[in-house]
Amino acid sequence: MLEQKEREYKYLRSETEEQEAQINVKENIIKRQYTIGIVFVIALMIVSILIVIFIRLRQKDLDANAKLSNANAELEEQKEELSATLQMVEHLNAQLQAQNNTLNKIAIASITDLNGNIISVSDNFCGVTGYEREELLGNSHSILNSGKHLPQVFSELWQTITGGDTWRGELKNKKKDGSFFWCDTAI
Repeated sequence: MLEQKEREYKYLRSETEEQEAQINVKENIIKRQYTIGIVFVIALMIVSILIVIFIRLRQKDLDANAKLSNANAELEEQKEELSATLQMVEHLNAQLQAQNNTLNKIAIASITDLNGNIISVSDNFCGVTGYEREELLGNSHSILNSGKHLPQVFSELWQTITGGDTWRGELKNKKKDGSFFWCDTAI
């Protein structure tokens, strides 16, 4: 009977060991499945985060492209405006040049800098005074002074033009050859 009890005990023990082994196998499978589930959830979270980052970066890229497009459109508008302005300036410059050419042919005209030095003279100015253009440029109009006017005349002249007004009067000037000529003058 002891033998039979020992056999039963061994049998029960082997059966228990077998059940424990099956339980261990099932627990290991559950642990693996749990680990795989956690890894899968973590992977999904990482993928979700990467998708959100990608979407935000893509939106920033789209916003930057939109800003660049708007800036390019504004630059094109400004370019067109500048082109139109340039055409207008070129047209006005051509008109001014035509007026200057006409004035140069019919008037005794000179232009000075702020210090009173001659920087430009018309052809008629040279013809009437007898001076070559190169002799006049860089000099003041005193080169034409006849010495026949009182200093107050020139003082009044300078006071008027430095005040921003136009001085008008008749001046007796001296040509290069020493002869005199009267000139109805507007400065």
